[in-house]
Amino acid sequence: MINFYLDSDSFEVGSILTGSCLFTPDTQKKEKPLKLTIGWRTEGRGDKDKEVLYETEVKPSERTYFKCKIPMAGPVSYDGQLLRIIWEIVVTRKKIIGQDKLKTQVLHVIPRQL
Repeated sequence: MINFYLDSDSFEVGSILTGSCLFTPDTQKKEKPLKLTIGWRTEGRGDKDKEVLYETEVKPSERTYFKCKIPMAGPVSYDGQLLRIIWEIVVTRKKIIGQDKLKTQVLHVIPRQL
């Protein structure tokens, strides 16, 4: 089981996203570490875009703390008809070919409040 612990799921551009992740294996067999990434991606029409801002290893049965600055330039989260900008924390497991997404936490990045 994978759990995220965040102060909020909404962050202003320029703010610091802090939190932790705990990976508790379901079985007694030895598990390899997982990969946690924080970033954004686009969905919809046109070219797909993606940026990973932070990456770390998540070890079994250990709490992993993370800290990532949301760029002042954004982008902010957006959910339109033709385009979506999705900020997310993703935990993946490496496979022989590619990766398995095990858990995703969507974040909301908003413009700076004056």
